[in-house]
Amino acid sequence: MKQGIFISFEGIDGSGKSTQMKMAAEYLSSLGYRVLTTREPGGTELAERIRKVLLDAKMEDKITAKAELLLYLASRHQHSAEIIEPFLRSGGVVLTDRFADSSTAYQGVGRGLGIELVEGLNELVIPRWPDLTILIDIPAEAAQARNISKAPDRLENEGIEFQEAIRKGYLELSKRHPDRIVVIESKDDIEETQIKVREAIARFLAV
Repeated sequence: MKQGIFISFEGIDGSGKSTQMKMAAEYLSSLGYRVLTTREPGGTELAERIRKVLLDAKMEDKITAKAELLLYLASRHQHSAEIIEPFLRSGGVVLTDRFADSSTAYQGVGRGLGIELVEGLNELVIPRWPDLTILIDIPAEAAQARNISKAPDRLENEGIEFQEAIRKGYLELSKRHPDRIVVIESKDDIEETQIKVREAIARFLAV
């Protein structure tokens, strides 16, 4: 039997998912839930070191698609075993900024490795999938405009066509897993988007 509540937040870079996750954490805490927020890649010492390699702009063109995927999977396994699962077993709520669907969208679709392959490999490294996934959807062009003030990381350097392919990959995943993935359009009004996020979480909690 599953313990705790596991919610992931997904979306392309610049979608606003990180902000929405933090606001959702405040909402759940106000309802009396014990909440842990974390991120991928990252969350543990090993995973944070892997994160530095994966996002290092100087590593552009120096990591193959399969090596990239395997690094994400290693990070995710350690993250799940060391951080996520213990907190869920204690009955808490885990909110993570990215999880397994990110690999399926970025490496499975964006890098062309295939959705089935990446989902299958994810099955090997994670004890469970999220109970609910909030997909913050935004066109790549709009997301890029939001990120104009910060230096791009290795994946952001791939350009707008890559990000739009990722977006389409996410939307395909939402069709494959409609019982788990809820798509919410990202608006310029952060509060308006958060209302929709809270409504999705409230519907899930009421089931």
